[in-house]
Amino acid sequence: MPAMKRKTKPSQQATVPLAPSADASPEDWLCWAYELLESEVCDGCTQCSDKCAGAVPMWKEEAIRLRAAAEKTGAGPTMQSFQDDWEPCPFLDLSSRLCRVYGVRPLVCRLFGRVEWLPCPVGRTDRLGDHHARSILWGYTSRPRKTIMQWASAPADETSFHPDTH
Repeated sequence: MPAMKRKTKPSQQATVPLAPSADASPEDWLCWAYELLESEVCDGCTQCSDKCAGAVPMWKEEAIRLRAAAEKTGAGPTMQSFQDDWEPCPFLDLSSRLCRVYGVRPLVCRLFGRVEWLPCPVGRTDRLGDHHARSILWGYTSRPRKTIMQWASAPADETSFHPDTH
């Protein structure tokens, strides 16, 4: 995907991927959004893990990746894991405060520290510009979002969670 340069800080040069076309696949769109949300400034201090709570809404494609990673690492949630929206995320390792599925975390989790309404608690990440933040939110809200457990229990139709089909 072509990229263009933008200035983030005087000492940094970052590339901003161009938005995918309107007919892009959900996977291509997610790759674009994930790339746009990557932060080279975050040092992994885990201060934002205090915000990791409850069942997170996501696209079916994200749920498929998340479930596969959780099964591979043994970090899979149970229905009891999601009974309370104020409980810590079941993918959060409470002792290390690290996400056990960080590489495949949903877009909502990737927004932490990158948008004004979910700021980095210690101010270490650079914020995404308003235009890009709005583009991501518009695109992300254009398709059905459910929690991983809702996808897993959805009726077997075209919008349900089918880990064997991508």
